[in-house]
Amino acid sequence: MSIHHTLTERDLVALRENRIFTMPDGSDRLVPGQIVSFNPDVVLEKYTAMFAGLIFCSMGAFSYTWSHFNPLDMGLKFGRYCSIAGGVTVFPGNHPLSFVTTSSCSGDMELAPFKAALQDFPDAGFTPRYPEPDEARFQAPVVGHDVWIGQDATLARGITLGHGCAVGTGSIVTKSVPPYAVVAGNPARIIRMRFPDPVIEALLASEWWRYAFPDFAAMRFDDPERFLGELGERVAAGTISPFEGGIRAADLFVNQPTLSRKVKTRTSKALRVLGLKRRR
Repeated sequence: MSIHHTLTERDLVALRENRIFTMPDGSDRLVPGQIVSFNPDVVLEKYTAMFAGLIFCSMGAFSYTWSHFNPLDMGLKFGRYCSIAGGVTVFPGNHPLSFVTTSSCSGDMELAPFKAALQDFPDAGFTPRYPEPDEARFQAPVVGHDVWIGQDATLARGITLGHGCAVGTGSIVTKSVPPYAVVAGNPARIIRMRFPDPVIEALLASEWWRYAFPDFAAMRFDDPERFLGELGERVAAGTISPFEGGIRAADLFVNQPTLSRKVKTRTSKALRVLGLKRRR
């Protein structure tokens, strides 16, 4: 069951405090009174950005999207360091090829024409037949870490975009994409791999996206092999640690304490540190 929440000024403060952005310059695109929607399991990590739309889906740190998503896309999951251009869409749904008809009259009883037909044939005893909801082909795509999706690309349901892959502008992606593949076209096909296989294997093994990029300091982003060596040395020396920092959307928007309660809580913590008690 998705959650639809009317924004308040408190919500906008919570977004800022959790380093979740809605405009490139850090200002607020959203305003109190707008209704945002999300699934209960959606998690937003710090340093993410939703530059368009009112649908919040799970997104890893240092990722952003310029695309408007619809309610069917709330199950989308984006990893860290993803760059999503505008106009990216997901196939709205799959029709059952194994049924007598591909028409959604077989199960979509809320669609107005089908609902009206059932009302006009009340004695027919029609029994809806629904495709298995857990079938992968009906699920939202899963987007790995460090994925770049170009303008106006379309993604099929049930696919996975592997870590480090890139999807060309206007591509129609009907199948899962391997890690570090560059795909384009209709249907999208592999154009090339970003790196040789040994480098891809090393990048995947390193799981470099677990770290916050400011901690990479002067490490060489522009030289993957050198970067991997530097990262390995720092991990072995214990001079870099994985970044953690996320919040459930339900806690961000729905369960935020009031501002006055926040002030009281912070005051109480400060007093406890000093060994004092709040005066009642």
